[in-house]
This record gives sequence, C-alpha cells and structure tokens, in this order.
Amino acid sequence: MNITIKRLESIRRVLLCFIVITVGFIWIHSMMSREVSAEESGRFVELLEPIFRRMNIGDALADHIVRKWAHFLEYAGLGGEMGILACLNRMILRLKSTNDSKNKNGIIFDLDKTKFNNIRF
Repeated sequence: MNITIKRLESIRRVLLCFIVITVGFIWIHSMMSREVSAEESGRFVELLEPIFRRMNIGDALADHIVRKWAHFLEYAGLGGEMGILACLNRMILRLKSTNDSKNKNGIIFDLDKTKFNNIRF
C-alpha cells in the first residue's frame, strides 16, 4: 500500500473533523452548570472510590482530582491531535516541494516494502 499526498490530505481532513469535535466537546463541558458537571464527575468518583479510600482521600478532594484529570485529558487529546496535524502538514509540504525523481508519483513510502523514501524532518 502506498501513502500518497491525496491519502495524507484525506487523513488530514478526518483529523480536522476530530479536532472540531474535540473543541466542541471541551466547549460544551465548560458551559455546563456546576450541578451537571458535579453529577458527571460524581460517577467517576464512585467508580474510583476504592482507590481513593485506600489512599485516605476524602470526597471533596477526590472530586477535585477527577475534575483536574478530566481537564488534563481533554486538553492532552486536543494537543495530541494538533501535534499529529502539524506532522501531517509538514509531510505534505515536504512532499509537494520535493523534486526528487524517485518520487514523481507522489508516494512518500511504500508500506508493502516497508522501505521509507524521502521523509525528512
């Protein structure tokens, strides 16, 4: 299977959709009322209750920890998506700007041969 510019651009479009969904998810959760947010985090606190109990962590602190981890994971996911997007953009730009005679058909690498061509960072 060959990876081409068109395939990378398709992957980039799908990734952009995921980024929009992630931003929407973060935005919706930031707009929730305190009661709804507490109910959501309360489910995870109950799920993790045995761990918190062993560590002698009270309910208020457990709720605080769950909320902070939720924020961390939301933004870490967004950061990961943005990092992958940056790498894809760089690969596409490098491929488009190359005048390598081996790469006239726009192939970055051939997965069948597992031989990587023309990838420069």
